[in-house]
Order: sequence, then C-alpha cells, then structure tokens
Amino acid sequence: MKVLIVDDEESIRKQIMSYLSELNLETLVAVNGRLVVEIAEQEQPQLIVMDWNMPDVSGLDAVKQLKTNPSCNTIPIIMMSGIMTGIDHLEEALGFGAIDFLRKPLIKRELIARIKACLKMREQTEMLFDLLRFEKEKIEELAQWGKINQTQKRPTVLSFYSSRDFVPLCWLR
Repeated sequence: MKVLIVDDEESIRKQIMSYLSELNLETLVAVNGRLVVEIAEQEQPQLIVMDWNMPDVSGLDAVKQLKTNPSCNTIPIIMMSGIMTGIDHLEEALGFGAIDFLRKPLIKRELIARIKACLKMREQTEMLFDLLRFEKEKIEELAQWGKINQTQKRPTVLSFYSSRDFVPLCWLR
C-alpha cells in the first residue's frame, strides 16, 4: 500500500516515513501542495497525509483540488497542522474533504492508529465498490437473459454474494 506524505518540512517527512516503515508501507513524498495532485494522479496512493500550512499551495487548497479531480477524489486525506489547530480549522479541513485531522507535534501511536484506521476504511470501501460493480454486472447479465424486467434492473446495496452465485436479497422498485 502506498501513502503519500506531503509536508514542506523535511524533518516532518522523515519522521512520518520512519513511523510508516514499521508498517511496511510504501511511502511517496511531495514537498508542497502544488506537487500533490500530480503525484496522486500518477501513483494513486491509498492514503495522503498532508500538512495544512505550506508555501505556494496550502494543504487545504490541495485538498480542494484533489476532491474535484475524478482520478483522485476517493483518496482519503489526513490533514495535519501545528498552526491551524483550532476546532474551526478541524471543521474546515473535514468540510473540504479531509477524512481526519492531526495536530502537530505528531504523536507516533496516534498517527499510526489513525493511518491504520484510514487504510482499513479505504480497503472496506474498495470492497464495497467491487461488490457493487459485481452486482451491476450480474443485474445486466440477468436483464440480457430476460430474467428480470427494466424496473427491477437498478442495483441495491442489500445483496449477498456466495461462492456459487450472486443472490439479490432486495430489489428497488
């Protein structure tokens, strides 16, 4: 799994990289908010850990750019700051699409716990999307065979997958 670390301070980047090395995660680095979108598009990391207060393009502006970019908008972002540490800042970061917020100085156990939680959430979300894609394919297949009519064709989240076949539990009408 890839984690993109975005901070203009080298010491912070190295600190986070050393923490993540214990988790056997591949780390990518961006030194400012301007590079993060380019790297995220190319590398598709599973998580971005980004500082708020950076020169040129702030972390918050980078979050806004990432969340409006179709190739990056599902990547979870943990925002961190040693300056923007108030509740208003937390609400602003989360409001623009960050999934979590950490205050500096970073606490190793907290950072690792939050990264693990975000990666687990990302994994579960990907599994759900895979299930929904599979469900859609099966619904299309059943429609082609004439097993369901047009009004039954809409996929639902309430479905069950067994090793033998796809079994819809509920159809939306």
